[in-house]
Amino acid sequence: MKKIFKIILFCLIFFVVIICSNINSAFAFDDDGLYYENCNKSILILNDAIQPFKIENRFRSGLLSNTYSDNYAGSYLDDSGLLNIGYVDEVELPTYDNQVIYVKKDYSYNLLLEIQNAITCKMIEYNVSSVALDEHSNEVDVCINDQESRNLLISYLKEINLFFSDAINIIIESENEIIPHKKTAYGGDTINDSVMFFLYSYGTICVNAYDNDTGKYGVLTNAHVADANTTMYHNGNFLQGSKLGIATKRQHSGTIDAAFVPFEDQDNWEVTTHARMGDDVYNNIKLGSRELIIQGAPVRRLGQTTGNTTGHILSTNYNCNISYDGVPTIITNTIKYSTDSEGGDSGGPVYFNGGGQNLFLIGMHFAGPTDPTIEYGVGCNIFNVIDEFNITPMLNGTIYETTDLNENEIRIDKLNPIIPISTDSVSTKFVIPTYLNGKIVTEIGEAAFENQVNVTEFVLPDYLKMIRNSAFKNCSNLTSITIPDTVTHLDSNAFENCSYLQNVTLSNNLTSIGNSAFKGCSSLSNITIPNSVTYLDSNAFENCSYLQSVILSNNLTSIGSSAFKGCSSLSNITIPNSVIHLDSNAFENCSYLQSVILSNNLFAIGNSVFKGCASLGNIILPSSVQHIDSSAFENCTYLTEVKVLREIADITHLGEKVFDGCSSSLQIIVPQNRLAEYKNKVYWSSYKNKIIPDNNHFDDINLHCLVENSENVSLNVGCNKLYLLNVECNKSYKFFTNSNTEIIIYDENFEKLYTGENILYSYLSVGTYYLDIRYKTSTISGNITINYELRWKHNGEQVYYNDEHNLLTHLHKTAEGTYLNKLYYINNKGAGFYKFYLNGAGVDGASIMYEAGSITIYNESDGLETQVLNKYPNSNTLASSDDGQNIMYVYLPRNGYFYINILMPSNNYEFLKCTISSVESEVIDLFNLSESTNDEVPILDSETTKGDYIKKIYLEQAGKFTVDYSYSGLQSNEILFVLSKLNYNSSSNTYSIETLISQLMDGTNDTFTSTLNLTDGIYFVGYFNKDDDAAFDVRFNRLVTQYDSTLLYTDPDAYTDCGSMINVYEQDIVSYNRSYRSTTIVKGFTRVIYFKANQVTQASRQDYYWYSNDESVATISIHGTVLGVGIGTVKIMAVNIDNPSIVFVKEFTVINDSNVNDDEIVYEISDTHNINDGTYKLGLNVQNSPFPMTQYYTWEVVSKSSSITSVTIDAWGNVTIDGTGWIIIKGSDYVYNPKYSVVLNLIVENE
Repeated sequence: MKKIFKIILFCLIFFVVIICSNINSAFAFDDDGLYYENCNKSILILNDAIQPFKIENRFRSGLLSNTYSDNYAGSYLDDSGLLNIGYVDEVELPTYDNQVIYVKKDYSYNLLLEIQNAITCKMIEYNVSSVALDEHSNEVDVCINDQESRNLLISYLKEINLFFSDAINIIIESENEIIPHKKTAYGGDTINDSVMFFLYSYGTICVNAYDNDTGKYGVLTNAHVADANTTMYHNGNFLQGSKLGIATKRQHSGTIDAAFVPFEDQDNWEVTTHARMGDDVYNNIKLGSRELIIQGAPVRRLGQTTGNTTGHILSTNYNCNISYDGVPTIITNTIKYSTDSEGGDSGGPVYFNGGGQNLFLIGMHFAGPTDPTIEYGVGCNIFNVIDEFNITPMLNGTIYETTDLNENEIRIDKLNPIIPISTDSVSTKFVIPTYLNGKIVTEIGEAAFENQVNVTEFVLPDYLKMIRNSAFKNCSNLTSITIPDTVTHLDSNAFENCSYLQNVTLSNNLTSIGNSAFKGCSSLSNITIPNSVTYLDSNAFENCSYLQSVILSNNLTSIGSSAFKGCSSLSNITIPNSVIHLDSNAFENCSYLQSVILSNNLFAIGNSVFKGCASLGNIILPSSVQHIDSSAFENCTYLTEVKVLREIADITHLGEKVFDGCSSSLQIIVPQNRLAEYKNKVYWSSYKNKIIPDNNHFDDINLHCLVENSENVSLNVGCNKLYLLNVECNKSYKFFTNSNTEIIIYDENFEKLYTGENILYSYLSVGTYYLDIRYKTSTISGNITINYELRWKHNGEQVYYNDEHNLLTHLHKTAEGTYLNKLYYINNKGAGFYKFYLNGAGVDGASIMYEAGSITIYNESDGLETQVLNKYPNSNTLASSDDGQNIMYVYLPRNGYFYINILMPSNNYEFLKCTISSVESEVIDLFNLSESTNDEVPILDSETTKGDYIKKIYLEQAGKFTVDYSYSGLQSNEILFVLSKLNYNSSSNTYSIETLISQLMDGTNDTFTSTLNLTDGIYFVGYFNKDDDAAFDVRFNRLVTQYDSTLLYTDPDAYTDCGSMINVYEQDIVSYNRSYRSTTIVKGFTRVIYFKANQVTQASRQDYYWYSNDESVATISIHGTVLGVGIGTVKIMAVNIDNPSIVFVKEFTVINDSNVNDDEIVYEISDTHNINDGTYKLGLNVQNSPFPMTQYYTWEVVSKSSSITSVTIDAWGNVTIDGTGWIIIKGSDYVYNPKYSVVLNLIVENE
């Protein structure tokens, strides 16, 4: 294209555009349409028709004589357009539906060709102006200047045996010669040189052409038109016309007269495939073929002087003798045609004219006869020009294959020649025309410039809109490209494998970059994607291994698969916020990629997007990312930190192997509240141990056996709340909310344990858990109250008697600085005072300071203050420890449940234990005291314990005592001294405390004495509220006013009721020899004690308490009956009930049975029973049995009368009888002596 138009040229181009619409009329069939139709058919079958005559697969050429067999006599088109083929000898040939006429000839084509070649060699010597093959006439036509030369030529031919008179037509034309037309023009435009202001010569341009050697465009004309070193112009002199340039290729010898004139300024000329002449424009011109050069074929020639002329081929192999500047030159193998020609026509195109819309270039006119009466022309065979010059004519389908897009726009579909390496520069610049064939080039078609490996720079058309697939693919030496702002689309593979491409400037109006557009551009170092681009297609910059910097469009919405795959020098990338998709493999194997900033609106990261990015150390995944597909970050071996920001539902979905092969120290940081969900979600769970929260400080909830609390949380749409649960007690807990919520509990490893809606029950062992709260519907926001408590109300941990109970396990924080442990104690030791003891140490072994209320004892489970026990019944001293007190004595009034609160300021102790035990006890056994004098028993001997102190006294026997108690300190607060007795009511199975002494004492009121009659039993003695270490003393003095063992005697005589020793054991001994008043007893038998009535105030045994000092030897009943139960010596004590200072003690000896005979000894009893009286009771007594306790025997029915149907007897001697008659019942296996038995003979009557 010319960038600067001169007025005259502009008008011409404008005119061309205007008339293009009428182009078809120039080629429509006229009245000779049948002729042209036949011509075209003949051309199509020519090769097949002459194939039987060929001996070598080459088309005919004037210099070849071995192409055809000698039977071939030439071919031509007749006046009807039918193909005529000559033959010498008869042969059977195909008819081709009468399209071929076979003609018998005399001479073969080979012979005629041999004659022509022989004459051609002598043309100058014999003044031959031309020699041509006439295949129609079957002869060689020779034009010669004179008769003498004719005779010489004939002699020469005879000499070489090639003279056949019928085969040679010699014409003497002394006035005519063939000359080149020096003043020439070309079809449509004139080409001329210029001397100053004058046109020196002119000719006709044949065609625009492309030099395959230099890669330059220019025009083709005759060598004699474009003289050597002469600047040629277009349509005028140097002032009026436009400079073309100087011919770089010229030749007028051999087979051609031709010159190639390249455009001096390649950028300023518009290349065209069109031709024009006058008002006619020819835009459907193609390069012909050798088959079209056949004698008789119709032709059209354009010449600047004669214009548009038509005719037919006269000879396809015409050799002529032409003088160039006085030098004769033989030009061979030219075309002779019947169109008239004149000076100025030289260089014009010669077309095969098939009568249709297309013209086919077959020759370039260069000569004609000087005789104006002779009309013919001579042209170079265009294929000889192409071969000699290595040029390509600019025709449809030669240089550029094009497609008209509309009346104003055209697409370049293909550049046919390979652009050569520039010979005058280190770079090869190729300008793609902005205009072609009078139309604007708006598209570069698919693969149009593919594999143009020699070009270093393409200059693209100014109005280009689209670059289609593979347009510049494999242009491996292309170094830079600037895509004009008119381009909106860059299709797939456009610059693929332009491996030396270093600089790319993209159109600012580009909307998309196609698949693999710059794939394999391994020298490209940087690229800026303009903001007009919204889509970057797959593989767009794949394997751009030197690409270091990429600036992406701010309006980009998607990055296609493998777009930057293998860009191994890329160090950082910022994905603009407009991008919502990263397709598969987008940055795979970008091994130097160290920094990635992702779009805040990114929705999905495709498969293997960052796979193999071995230098990437960290990545932040925005909250917008909902999908990360398989292997997205696989083998990112340096990746140590991934921060996931998505916190709202639904959390980011993960594919397989996303982080496989990453650094072993990889940490995946997720929002704290979604930690459990990420750890459990499919495929995320593969990296469970690498997932950590973005904040390790969870809001925590402490769960324990005392908990009853709630939390309030405000949730935005799609959010949740994750709490840390510190479970301190193995319990079942209840969680419930005030909203439509989902509740989830995870264990410490974030395995899901429980789920529920609005309410959740869960049994949790001691440990760490997580509680997840969220709305069931993720579109809801608002405030949630989550309540948590024990599923079943807890009354505390059980503490056992005399067991050190670890308090730290359940010492729970209930308020700031307050730690509580609730205990319960099931008392089964009876009513009485118990010692409650806290024992602990700080973590450093330091002593613990116990605050007031460290121990509090409750009577009821609700723990109300009103239910706090008193330390001592009927006092105002509550069972709650004082400041600094860790031991407390409390009276428990019954068996059953009691509740204990342990309250501490901390739980940071080495150990802390609670023990409930009996108080210190002492047994007072009067058998161990003097039987005849007063005796002292120290109870509290200088006791210094601060606070409270209680001692339990087991008084084995009743007695009379004085109680002395004293305090040696100076305490101003009152000390409470108590002496009390524990009483049991068997009818109600209850205990009560009887206060015998209750005395307030202080430093000025410190010594007291009391005299008391004390029965045997349990007593408690001690004090409360002593603040110091001063001594406290308590002493019991036992008083004795009467004593004498002789005042007691046993089994006095035969007239007194005696024990079984007399009545049973000695029943076989005469009465006066029995052991009356003896203190010896046979084991299993009894004696009865009596008082000497005249020597004691009260002689009734009922007035005394009876005691045995060893009940394993003998027992004593309340009636004074002594039973020997073991071997040994035993003392029996009688204490007067009214005056316990009266005490009598008697000693007995229990011996074994002296009867060595092991035979059973039976005592028989007879009795009668009226059946109407109901159950019969066995009547044992010391008169009929060793000891009258039925449970000491084993009972059985020995026999019975048949009238009695059934008899049963229990261990207590109750007999049930059915019927009347007699029964024998036996009691054997007496517990103390098995050889003694009792037999009952019972008569059962019915009134």
